Amino acid sequence: MKHYDEALIFLNAAAHRARPIEARAIMEATSGNLGASPYYHLGDFEKALSNFQQAEAEAKEIGTCEPPGRLADGRLSLQLHAR
Repeated sequence: MKHYDEALIFLNAAAHRARPIEARAIMEATSGNLGASPYYHLGDFEKALSNFQQAEAEAKEIGTCEPPGRLADGRLSLQLHAR
């Protein structure tokens, strides 16, 4: 069995520590990772989609590249699941 519950703890902790110091690339990565694996695989498609959207917005704001194709495909899949 995968350790998605543990991943949620570690990724949320990383995001929590990144916010106060404005480590935006880390914030983008943790949001994307939260959407890509734990929330998606635990079936919480709303939270997964929200995290994908947050990562995308952060990427655009700080000028990093668009999330990889796998993540873009994941957003589409999540939008369909969330309906």
